[in-house]
Amino acid sequence: DLPIGMDARVAGAWILVDTSASMSAIQEGEQRMAAARREVAQLVDVVQRASSQPGICWRLSAFDQERRDLLSSRDPEALRRLLVDLEPRPLGTDLALVRGPADATADPDDACPVSLVAVISDQPAPEWLTERDDLHVIWSDISEPVPNAGFTGLRAARDPLTGRLDNLEVEVRAFGDA
Repeated sequence: DLPIGMDARVAGAWILVDTSASMSAIQEGEQRMAAARREVAQLVDVVQRASSQPGICWRLSAFDQERRDLLSSRDPEALRRLLVDLEPRPLGTDLALVRGPADATADPDDACPVSLVAVISDQPAPEWLTERDDLHVIWSDISEPVPNAGFTGLRAARDPLTGRLDNLEVEVRAFGDA
């Protein structure tokens, strides 16, 4: 079934998959990207079963520091084939890139009108998404915390006359068994 509040008249679904470097993190013995691929495949199955519309149009985009539009087709198998080759890139995540598709309204004159947007990422949904009731976006956060350690604070104190570094405080935190 589609999530509560979603209309069964899905004419087009735009799926955006995070391909940032963090999607290469190993989680439960595999890369997060493998979990993202499974999530997309399940979503395609659910939308096809639940939609009352024949010939759903599928859009697939990948995002990290840029959005790459990969597919616009009525063939769900074409989407599945593209998923196989989707890999993380050594870039960060810019969640603002999904705002355009999330704000998009269905245009009946569009060859592939969008009535459902789904985002698959290892990042939580941004505040702008949760603050709006009018957006029909499925946000799937596939991440699970993994043990890690890192710098969480860095404070430098300088001599006001010479500018020389007097003191440097570094804060390091470990999460889990890191």
